[in-house]
Amino acid sequence: MIVAKLEPDGVAAERGFHIGDIILDIGGEVVRTLVDFNNGLAAAKQAGQVALARVKSDDTTRFIAIPVG
Repeated sequence: MIVAKLEPDGVAAERGFHIGDIILDIGGEVVRTLVDFNNGLAAAKQAGQVALARVKSDDTTRFIAIPVG
């Protein structure tokens, strides 16, 4: 899933997401749509964990921790 828009002062930007980033997976589950992403957040919240998203930016891949409490 490609990050197409972002609030400059929003939570996603604060966590390190950038326009054009590709969210590959969250919690080890492949992300193809916004629904997949939201399901990953919900699963992490239900398990009482931090959601971990793997994100590709240009030629680098990194992880972004997303608190979901």
